[in-house]
Amino acid sequence: MSCVATSTDSHDEPLETTDSALTEEQCEYFEVNGRVQLCHATGSATNPYKILRISEQGCIDGHAGHPGDYVTSTDPSSPLYDPTCQGQGCLPTNAPCGATVPCCAGSICLNGTCQPDLCAGVVCVPLDACHTAGTCNPSTGQCSNPVAPDGTACTDGNACTQPDTCQGGVCTGGPLVGDTTSNLAHRWTFDEAGGSTALDSAGTSDGTLGSSASRTVSFDGSGAVTLTPTGQCDLNAHVDFGLAPGQFGTGPFTVSYWLKTTFNSSGNGDLIGNRVVGSAGNYLSGRLNGDSTTSLEIYEDAAGTNGAGFNVFPTPLNNGSWHQVVYTRGGTSLKMYIDGVQVGASTSAAPTDLTGENPFRIGRSLPSCLGGFFSIPASFDDVRTYSRELTACDVALLAAP
Repeated sequence: MSCVATSTDSHDEPLETTDSALTEEQCEYFEVNGRVQLCHATGSATNPYKILRISEQGCIDGHAGHPGDYVTSTDPSSPLYDPTCQGQGCLPTNAPCGATVPCCAGSICLNGTCQPDLCAGVVCVPLDACHTAGTCNPSTGQCSNPVAPDGTACTDGNACTQPDTCQGGVCTGGPLVGDTTSNLAHRWTFDEAGGSTALDSAGTSDGTLGSSASRTVSFDGSGAVTLTPTGQCDLNAHVDFGLAPGQFGTGPFTVSYWLKTTFNSSGNGDLIGNRVVGSAGNYLSGRLNGDSTTSLEIYEDAAGTNGAGFNVFPTPLNNGSWHQVVYTRGGTSLKMYIDGVQVGASTSAAPTDLTGENPFRIGRSLPSCLGGFFSIPASFDDVRTYSRELTACDVALLAAP
């Protein structure tokens, strides 16, 4: 059976579109016992549709491509049930689809057939702050992850880089924020053209190079000092800054310096401080040990009252590269940073009173030679002390190249 032209049949008009037309594939797929049941668009205002049961071939020849025609069923158990052509039916899974009848709930028209909608129930959310909510691909159930516009605010997890913004979908920290100038008490850069004096550019405690200390070049091309001991114990392998820089009292302080060494002897060697003979006293002592341990300790009296100290193992300090080392004290808390990262901490019973009985030095700090102690061959640069405890962000800025 095919369409018969009447004064009210839309077949009287040329077909200009098939966007809402029955397809040949649907005629073939829904054929039952040689027949296809469909709602035929008549073009009549009073009776716009008519149910037809026609042959598969008649469906193909007379209705495939006809605007408004669609497959239907009068069987209440069929998803296509639409006995009065009210557009109530839906196409089951795997049925050929088009624009005439929607796929049933939970399915979507993909590649010409109704397929399960893998996006049903899927809510696409942004991957992170540098992405926006995407759309779900119904064939895979996967969400896209569009990149947020460059400049979108985000957090890179580092409080010392501000502001953080998205760049190409990646949260990128801004410049390091910190303060490396406030409360700077002493600073020795070793940038003098020569001589045995190391000028204190922040205070009044110029240093004196020992005879086993020489001027060399630092990692950034500026000046540095290199200690070259002539033996296990060389009392001249140091730079002496006098008593004043080591008088920290009970207040907060920071000691900072750059170091390069390959010291790997079996004993201990002084890096910086004003240590005294014995296991306790009024001193600060930063050491490097031959077993790749670095240590930091402060003590107030010979009984070890208010002492604090710790070891860091392993340490990278003796690998022959330049490293930035920082010690801070605030209240009873003592900390060590290497290359901008905190590596150790300890606390004392009360704020330790560091009056300093020996001169503050880099290199050999003890006034005499003791067994098991070594003079360290090492290079130093930009030695500083502060009368405050630098924050983690301040330290990170100090360590920045």
